[in-house]
Amino acid sequence: MNYTDLLFNHSSNDAAIQQDSQVLSYEELNVRIFNMVQYLRSVGIHKNDHVAIKINDRLQYIVIFLALWKMDATIIPIDSQVNAQNLSDMLHDADCIFFITESHDRISKKYIETCLKSEEARVVELNHAELLLVTLADSKPDNHCSWIEHMGLPKDQGYMMLYTSGTSGKVKGVLLRKASLINNIKKVIAYTELTKEDSILLTLPLSYSLAISQMLAHLIVGGKVVLTDQAKSSLEILQQIKLHQVTNYASTPYFYENITKTIQYVNEDFLHNHVRFFMNAGGYVSKYTIEEYMKLFPQAAFYNNYGQTEASSRLCYNKITGPDCGADHVGIPLQGVDICIFDDNGNPLEKNSIGEIGFISEDMMVGYYKQSVLNREEYFLTGDLGYINPEDKLVIVGRKDSMIKINGRKVYKNDIEDQLQALSFVQAAKFKKEVHPSLGEYFVVYVILKAGVEEEKAISDIYTFCKKRFNKYIIPKKIIHCNEFALTSNHKVKIQ
Repeated sequence: MNYTDLLFNHSSNDAAIQQDSQVLSYEELNVRIFNMVQYLRSVGIHKNDHVAIKINDRLQYIVIFLALWKMDATIIPIDSQVNAQNLSDMLHDADCIFFITESHDRISKKYIETCLKSEEARVVELNHAELLLVTLADSKPDNHCSWIEHMGLPKDQGYMMLYTSGTSGKVKGVLLRKASLINNIKKVIAYTELTKEDSILLTLPLSYSLAISQMLAHLIVGGKVVLTDQAKSSLEILQQIKLHQVTNYASTPYFYENITKTIQYVNEDFLHNHVRFFMNAGGYVSKYTIEEYMKLFPQAAFYNNYGQTEASSRLCYNKITGPDCGADHVGIPLQGVDICIFDDNGNPLEKNSIGEIGFISEDMMVGYYKQSVLNREEYFLTGDLGYINPEDKLVIVGRKDSMIKINGRKVYKNDIEDQLQALSFVQAAKFKKEVHPSLGEYFVVYVILKAGVEEEKAISDIYTFCKKRFNKYIIPKKIIHCNEFALTSNHKVKIQ
């Protein structure tokens, strides 16, 4: 069974997707996909065409995504919260021929109006009143030669392009083979032991690799995908998990950190024993957070994953089922994956030595679009820091930018944050280096305090804790109390 058939072999009356009160069975989903394929072909979309989708209606998004998948178009999912400039950059960088969006989408309308004025696009109304299909005139097939063709890549493999800001902040198109993505998803299905009895609540953006992976994994096995508002609070998400009786939930570290620090609000209305697993991906999560979470949900496994969009996207996993299962690492590499740790000069390091994580994977990306095609036998450097422990397990320390040098000394901010967040009165903490033009480099701590905690005393107690626990050069010069942290669209904390 190839990658184009794998998603469409269910025709039962079992529930496939639920959004609010609307439930689509697999049979109904297949009918919708078939009808959408016919229509998209009628308006000129063909195999290998580059098609971007930016749709807030998550059910409609999935139907169009799967229709384009079946047509073997090159899919470019666009984050619903992207700004106008980044939207324009992505569509042009990706050599998009078609752009599917909603007629009421403010950012899309602004972009389309600009294109129409310059005669770079024409709008075709889809057979759904709320949707628009835009043909980008400057990328018509008769004068269009994508990087895929230019680099001599096989067109029959099928591709998808996911945009990531990376460490530089500049958007980059991660070009993935659909076959590699499915191969990686099948490994996830195997280690999570997914079956048709499983269901997942998806709150992450559907342009995010973790959300795409989990959506496809559950649909492949015949399970159910439950969609809900991305803006739900952590406690409301727990309520939704209980309401819909889902067995699985996947999110980023901030969700788990937030729940474990608001434990006083988590009562019997939120706790339930039907959840089979929680999954972390998208960044470093502390041992303390995982252990606190396991106390709340002792019946559920916790999968501490490690991966990157560039890896399609899982590289390692650690299944944690109790307090003695090792919450401080992300396990060993998946089959077809090799991990190595490198120093600043690109030399391999021994066990227990912190360095940059590099990987080789059979599922790794083709490359960043319009940049060089990767040599699949060379290690790809991730920008993450970690080490291999004596049991050959990978331990994540953080991003390279989480290692901060101050006056020549190395400081790993994730370790500092973990210790601060373990304080009983602190809900969340983020550690940052700042520079003063005359005073030089110094550290700042941003904290969210638990409800009812007196700010002045809490800040004084944090200073006292830091003076007792940390070397003098680590002690922060400022502690700033915040009501909340800003999040990126992928639900990761952003400190300006």
